Parts: sequence; C-alpha cells; structure tokens
Amino acid sequence: QIVISDDGCGMDEETLCMAMSLGSETGKNKDFSLGCYGAGLKTASISIGTRLSVYSKTENGELFVATLDLDDITNDGKLNVRLESYAEGTKEAIFFAENTKSTHGTVVVISNLDRIQCKDFWGFEGTLVRQMRILFNKYIESGVCKFYVNDKELQFFDTIGQKSGLSVELMDEGVFEYDGSRIEWKAWYLPKNIQDAEFDNFLGRSNENAGIYVYRQKRLVGKGLDLGLCWKASHWTNGFRFELFMDGNADKLFGTTFAKMITEKDKSSIEQGFYDTLQPIVKPLANQCQKRQKKESEGDKVPNDIKKSLNQTTERLNKNILL
Repeated sequence: QIVISDDGCGMDEETLCMAMSLGSETGKNKDFSLGCYGAGLKTASISIGTRLSVYSKTENGELFVATLDLDDITNDGKLNVRLESYAEGTKEAIFFAENTKSTHGTVVVISNLDRIQCKDFWGFEGTLVRQMRILFNKYIESGVCKFYVNDKELQFFDTIGQKSGLSVELMDEGVFEYDGSRIEWKAWYLPKNIQDAEFDNFLGRSNENAGIYVYRQKRLVGKGLDLGLCWKASHWTNGFRFELFMDGNADKLFGTTFAKMITEKDKSSIEQGFYDTLQPIVKPLANQCQKRQKKESEGDKVPNDIKKSLNQTTERLNKNILL
C-alpha cells in the first residue's frame, strides 16, 4: 500500500464527502489551490490500486474515514463510498495519529496495488523522491512545508542551478498582466563551462533540460518545453532556461492534461493571445542565448586526427548496406 499523510487542517464530514465525490466543488481558488477538477484524488488512486481510504480530522472534530473500493461496485454499476466515524483509542484513530503525528490532518491510503508499474520497492521510492523534489522544488525552497518519503526529509532540488555554485546567470526578469492574471518570468543562462550532464541536485545543460519551465501555484507542471518559442532542438540554446510563474489560469492558457501537466504535444493548444504575448519576450532572449553560446564556442577546433577518424567512421557507416 501507499500512505500519504499530512498534518494540515483536516476535513469535517461534509468536506470529506465532497472530496470523495467525482467533480465536486470544495471552494477551490485559482490564486492558491492546486486542485481544479475535483477528480484527482479518486482517479489517481484507483488508477494504481482498487481500494482508497481517506482518514481526516479537524482540530476539535471527529475522525472520519471514507472508503472507496472497486470490489464494492453495486449491481447497477455505481460506486458507493462508505463513511464512518471512530473514537479515540480505536485502531483507526491510532493509525491516524501515528501517521500524522498530530491531532488533525489527513491520511490517504491506496491499497491492493494491482496496476502500479514499478513493482520494485527501492526503485519506486527512488523515483518518487526524485520526482517530488523536482515538482515541488519551490515549496521546499521556500520552507512553506516539508515533504518526507519514509520519514526522510526531501531536500531542495536546484532545477536552474543558481544555488549550485556554478556560474548561472539571470539574463532578465519581469512581470506582465494577461486576462486578469499577474504572470512573473525569469530567464537564465547556463554558460558552456557547465557540462552537459545531469547532477544529483541540478539539471545539467542539455537539449533535454533546456527550454521553458512552467509553474502553476509554484508547482512545476511543465519541464524543458519548447512550445515553438525557443529553438530547443538547436544545441546553441541548450543553456537556456525560462521560468513562468502562473496561477490556476494556466489550465486554460496551455490546455493542460487531466493531471494538470503541460507537455510538448500541447503547444498547438496554447491560447493564441497568450502565445502572442510570450513570443516577443522569449524569442529575443533565446536568440541572445544562441549568440552567446556561439561566441563561447569560437576557437573550439577539432584536431585533424579526430576529424580524420570521424570521416573514416562516417564512410564506413555509409557503406553499410544494413544502415
């Protein structure tokens, strides 16, 4: 099973019922809420396991446990959510206290993991740690909350590299208004002396890692994107990073996926007005990056013996009828 717990404010009975309903409205706010559709908790959970249980308790309220089990589908095809309350001292209350280490909060338990892809425990843990460090790097950096995986606190992951001790440079930054939203941006340049490698705590300079990084409510929802704006395929821009910080309106501007992630295939669905606003900001900076990288590369000459070896290899490949 997978257990996800927090020591937040918790939910009362009514809010928990709404949280366990598909598509319910729970007072979400585009200025701070990570949620949007009211479906993530349920769909994400049952996509990897058949049983979802949510324990929640407010500061002075009762402990409520809501359970959704795919094995309990009724004859008419409906999913029933079971909701029960538990008194202090019950095994459910003890389980809640052990996981939240608090008198209030929420515990999500996903069990009967029949569809999870990574069956190896250590491989799963390592992937989870890395992904959470990257996706929530701004939360960890600000200290607004702490994340733990198996009681080990996650450390800040420096996606840009500005705190890595390397010579990362802030090219420019600014703010603009679009459709009632305040959008911040920062453009970074990673010089050539940073190798094209991925470090433990830093995404190295490479074509894969270059491009646009979109944050929705400070959570990373798009990593290393081109979106037709920064010539990501060119090795002359592999030191370019452009960060966008947006609120919940990012969903309609980028045509995000159901998981609220932005992928390269979505570039055609960017709202045209927003694209037209971004283009005169991003393209000149990407162009500036190209010029700087080319200038840094001036004088880089391949020795004649290496040139000869490369030419010979090319000739052999071209003569290979299988290729």
